[in-house]
Amino acid sequence: MKERGEEMKKKHKVIQMLGGATLLYILAVLFIGGATLLLFKNLTFLIEPVVKVFQVVLPPLTMTLVLYFVLKPVVKFLVGLGLSKVLSIIITLCTLTAAFILSTALALPLLIQQFERLIENFPNYLIEAERVIETFIQNTRYEQAYHEGLEVLANWINQVSNNVGVYLGNIIFGASQVFSTITHVLLLLLTVPIITFFLLKNDRQFVEYSLGIFPPRLRHEVKEIIRTMENQVGAYLKGQLVVCVIIGTLTFIGFLIIDMPFSGSLAFLVGATAIVPYIGPVVAFFPCAIIAIMTSPTMFIQLCIVWIVVQLLNGELIEPQVMGKHMVIHPVTIIFVLWIMGELFGMFGLIFGIPLYAIGKVLVVFGFRKFKQRYNRIHAEDVPYEETEFSLESYTKKSSHG
Repeated sequence: MKERGEEMKKKHKVIQMLGGATLLYILAVLFIGGATLLLFKNLTFLIEPVVKVFQVVLPPLTMTLVLYFVLKPVVKFLVGLGLSKVLSIIITLCTLTAAFILSTALALPLLIQQFERLIENFPNYLIEAERVIETFIQNTRYEQAYHEGLEVLANWINQVSNNVGVYLGNIIFGASQVFSTITHVLLLLLTVPIITFFLLKNDRQFVEYSLGIFPPRLRHEVKEIIRTMENQVGAYLKGQLVVCVIIGTLTFIGFLIIDMPFSGSLAFLVGATAIVPYIGPVVAFFPCAIIAIMTSPTMFIQLCIVWIVVQLLNGELIEPQVMGKHMVIHPVTIIFVLWIMGELFGMFGLIFGIPLYAIGKVLVVFGFRKFKQRYNRIHAEDVPYEETEFSLESYTKKSSHG
């Protein structure tokens, strides 16, 4: 009888660990939610307006959050100097707008000119590169594989060219579409700074309002989750933008030193692709390498030296100083996240996959620590779990290899 009681007690603990009646409630909600989604899947006329609204809201919301995380430290610094918060936000936004207009007016014409020359001459570089490669692999076992790969690449380029032609044709003959695109861009340029202003001004009120939705006993934990997410996403976005600017600038200086053709446009390409960790530099290297090889073997060697120096500075000095130790993700994790998010969401996934992963990781770590608290409470006689409390400090201390 005693053994049976012990067995029933163990089963009761297992049920408690799984959540008891709460688990059944959650499963019922998930089942009803899944059935509802299945129903709405067959009612596309109801889903399409929601998708349209999401597509309209997502770009300005994303740009607003990026600006918020980037500009918040600047506003905080100006407030620390004794300026009012509103005046600090106005000065920051006006300075950013003036810098954007000035850099666009000065650099954009030169970049457009270099890109036009690069696009015009790049096919000649490709033909010359093909001739050089064929000379090296002629009468070798790699010759057939090379020609097969070249044929696949040619078909892909033709397909892209045809699609571009169709798209350009639609733009030329679709005045309404052009007007719609211009209007959309202008609305973004007008609304994003306004939304960013109010978000910077009333961020605390927004957080307090969001916390008010939750029961009082949960608000401290929710506040820690929000604080940790803000720290992680803000650290990544600010860090990556600064890294892009520094990498682009260092590459431009290096290209000027070695007299690299199209140095401005190629350095801009290197800086822009640096927004995608690990993959971006590899993608940017190929056009640079092709142009360097076709210029001269010496130029290619000089390019490799500049590239190695810039990447070493980035890995050993720039990223550790800019990113700090707040958000450290293992390189293998970054590659897998970029691979999966790129497949699912394209360019948006490549750029914002890491912040989304960081948000998901915060939620998973919080959930696991709540599980450990439940385990320690139910199995009090066993050796307890450690690190059961969730906070920004404990998260950044223990989540350094995620």
